[in-house]
Amino acid sequence: MIVKSLSRKVASFGQLIGYMGRDLRTGEGRAVLFHNLLAHAGSPEADIQDEFERNAALLPQRANGNALYHEVISFSQGHALDSRTLEHKLGDVAHAYVASRAPKQLAYAVAHLDTEYAHVHLLISANAVNSRKRERVTKHDFARIQRELESYVLAHHPELVQARVYTRDRQVEQVKTTAKEQGLLTRTGKPSRKQAVHDQVKHCLALAKSREDLERHLAAQGLELYARGSTVGVKELAGVGTKHRLSTLGLAEAWTQQNQRWHEATLDPVAKRKAALEQAAQVRDQTHTKEAPSSPGRDRSR
Repeated sequence: MIVKSLSRKVASFGQLIGYMGRDLRTGEGRAVLFHNLLAHAGSPEADIQDEFERNAALLPQRANGNALYHEVISFSQGHALDSRTLEHKLGDVAHAYVASRAPKQLAYAVAHLDTEYAHVHLLISANAVNSRKRERVTKHDFARIQRELESYVLAHHPELVQARVYTRDRQVEQVKTTAKEQGLLTRTGKPSRKQAVHDQVKHCLALAKSREDLERHLAAQGLELYARGSTVGVKELAGVGTKHRLSTLGLAEAWTQQNQRWHEATLDPVAKRKAALEQAAQVRDQTHTKEAPSSPGRDRSR
């Protein structure tokens, strides 16, 4: 299961409601949530749009201010549920999500059951009901919400057969030391040269805004980036030019993630969205098997 949030600066409520409702007209979709709305399953789309627009009109004009959020909860294959059962389960997941993500805001959700991967589209207002203030969810809080929702789904809807994505154990990479290096650390209490290089490279990775920028930071530390096939490492410019692979420094994953961030920074908005969806498609098919922790709070109001 993947949870994505896309903010919009323009109050394009009608366009998004129409997009979300395309499957309602074919019978392949279901409106599953009307949070803090007077509208209901039998209401015209124009009535739903009017409620969002009237609430958004309370917001003061501000450059780059968010007008709404389009969020998607997508589910991987594997379940054997009929469409009616699937609709109820996705509706329950949407209610649990909104209860944690936007309890005071307007939210409208439609479950799409016609694709290879079932998913729920959500329209969430930028402000709470009758409020002139935009609600903000930090990256840290959103990550927590993703974890809690995943735990909820695993615990309460095992029939959806979802893999762990946000709550799976992540192996922490460590510097790979030899017995000699470990013995030196034990005797002297001082970190090895490899550990010192690890600390330098990690610091440079955190500072660098591009690969070229990284190379400049490394050069200032007396290090040089090198690549041989798929192997990437750093070379000490002093002495005999000792080489250290990033994998032995415990920085292979950090290097991969930083490269991804640099790449995304060069993309235009459309390409960024495409890249995010492609990454989500890759992640959601992974399988993990660990018992789920406690679930988030739920809001059963419709």
